[in-house]
Amino acid sequence: YNFMVTPQPLGEGRQFFSGTLDQIKDDMAAVKAAGPDELILDPTFSPDTKTESDFMRHLEEMRKM
Repeated sequence: YNFMVTPQPLGEGRQFFSGTLDQIKDDMAAVKAAGPDELILDPTFSPDTKTESDFMRHLEEMRKM
């Protein structure tokens, strides 16, 4: 997976783009500082994406970031 939202912050050694929305926002800011042309986050294989509704919820979370 390359995107996973958790209700509680993840600790040391967490994968980029995993954790709370605030942690993921911090990851996005760090990547943005490196100057990429684009950033693609895909919730398709996130461990908690099991239904179409889960997928749509993640898209909405990403839109708010």
